[in-house]
Amino acid sequence: TWMCEGTLEIIPCSHVGHIFRKRSPYKWRTGVNVLKRNSIRLAEVWLDEYKKYYYQRIGNDLGDYGDITERKELRKKLQCKSFKWYLDNVYPELFVPGDAVASGEVRNLGGDGRKMCLDSPARKNNLHKPIGLYPCHGQGGNQFWMLSRDGEIRRDEACLDYAGKDVILYPCHGSKGNQLWIYNTKRYSNSCSGTLPQERVPSLKMASLTQKGSSKLKKKHFKPKYQKAKLFRANEPLVSVFMWGVNHTINELTHVNVPVMLLPDDFKAFSKIKVDNHHFNKESMPSHFKVKEYCPLVFRNLRERFSIDDVEYMNSLTKSQPIAISSPGRSGAKFYESYDRLFIMKTLQSEEVEQMHSLLKQYHPYIVERHGKTLLPQYLGMYRLTVDGAETYIVVMRNIFTTRLKIHKKYDLKGSTVDREASDKEKEKDIPVLKDNDFVKDGCKIYVGSESKERLLELLTADSMFLSSMNLMDYSVCLGIHDCERSEQDAQEKEKVETSDLEGSGGDVGSDEDEDSAGSGIGGTVPTPPDSPQAMREEMSFNGDGLNPTRDIYATASYEGAPKKEVYFLALVDVLTHYGMKKRTAQAAKVVKHGTNAEISTVHPEQYAKRLIDFIAKAME
Repeated sequence: TWMCEGTLEIIPCSHVGHIFRKRSPYKWRTGVNVLKRNSIRLAEVWLDEYKKYYYQRIGNDLGDYGDITERKELRKKLQCKSFKWYLDNVYPELFVPGDAVASGEVRNLGGDGRKMCLDSPARKNNLHKPIGLYPCHGQGGNQFWMLSRDGEIRRDEACLDYAGKDVILYPCHGSKGNQLWIYNTKRYSNSCSGTLPQERVPSLKMASLTQKGSSKLKKKHFKPKYQKAKLFRANEPLVSVFMWGVNHTINELTHVNVPVMLLPDDFKAFSKIKVDNHHFNKESMPSHFKVKEYCPLVFRNLRERFSIDDVEYMNSLTKSQPIAISSPGRSGAKFYESYDRLFIMKTLQSEEVEQMHSLLKQYHPYIVERHGKTLLPQYLGMYRLTVDGAETYIVVMRNIFTTRLKIHKKYDLKGSTVDREASDKEKEKDIPVLKDNDFVKDGCKIYVGSESKERLLELLTADSMFLSSMNLMDYSVCLGIHDCERSEQDAQEKEKVETSDLEGSGGDVGSDEDEDSAGSGIGGTVPTPPDSPQAMREEMSFNGDGLNPTRDIYATASYEGAPKKEVYFLALVDVLTHYGMKKRTAQAAKVVKHGTNAEISTVHPEQYAKRLIDFIAKAME
């Protein structure tokens, strides 16, 4: 299809079936393998010089496959491209046997004299299973293997892999490591074979590639080589396990094909691994731990919708340990942020995990419909970590605030007036989280201009209606304000202090101080870690108001000529509260206490959404 400039279209339908004939309309000679005959005809017409590799797999005894002159003339008439064009442009990741150093059987040179070969299907259901030995049959198929230039023993996209127990088939990842096999003249030896008892890997301990003229060699032990493992150092064992888990799950996902469309089972799927860490990295990692990732394909798709690269996601969460940050919430949840402050991690209760699963089934199609444009939390991954028998659930989200601009004021807004004032204890903090009544008393306005106001209200309305349809309420608009004029004044004062210090110290000025120390909460300035050079930040592109449009997605600058020069960060948070019996009871109690006309926070989802939208609309100018 591609070679002849056609297209393949996948059209979902409500029912899928396969219609079979009661009998074949064609007559075949007795003893003819119809499938093999037709596959040879296809290879002769379409595979060009690559057909020889197919014949190596099925055997070179082609037999009578009929006249294909008419089929070749049709291909020529349609001016179809070559099979090499298909490999280069449509399927470049396919490993071509012609790129192999050698190919054939892998035979066991020991045993009782019988010729035994490595034998295993390379289908998906055989991945992660130990490979076995079977009497050599000389017909290729499950006994046909290739040695790549990168030292892989492979068939198609499956490679032999040794991770500490058995030699298994595993998707080829191209990173060598457990899939690197050393070619020694006429025999192979994997780095693990010299240290294992013979009964653990009998098939590879004495394996060699069979070639014409090859002779059997005596058994020889090889000095093992150990793969350098990545360390995940953190002050908390839980954080170390989280870093390890993200690194592991993202690397695992690189071997999983991207599906054309997500299926209902993908929203129930999970991957998990149990690690017994007896000898390696004990000072940084617990002796035993488990990592479970929920709905990996769904979250990978969401990251793609939000324009977040998996490698960037992994590096942000694993290059340096996430930093614990304080939270004003009453839920008792712990918050962490990645070292570059791009992502936020929040611990969840088991009930919230159930709510996340319920929300995810509607959240994903909503994000797809909105093309990723939303004020909702951008959920990027969800994990369960088991350390010392205790289970901890963590969800990863994009950080609302910028990595560069300091947040001078924060508000948690619900459009309610009852009990919506920050406590005295909260107000004592450097950057307190204020509430609706504080917002009104401060005379605060959001100066974004008519165009940005229309855009933000459209997003807020769509998101609030979505949450209302899910029977969710009690969420908030998180508003962070960066005061540009105050920031400029702070910078000038700091420059004066530094100049004074320079004159007084003869030029010996320490450079290890952070630019701003008010960053225990989210949204301070970012110290550059040792492995994150400043040049990387300088390469980022910023628009006229100093914002990075690819990262500061929740940010909107005040309009030209506004009473205050500010940058506003606006997003919806805490969206998992269901309007159930508990909230209905709370609503009834508050009505009795404050009266029916009071603007209490606990109301029906539709009323809640409308009130919040009206409050924000009045605050915008």
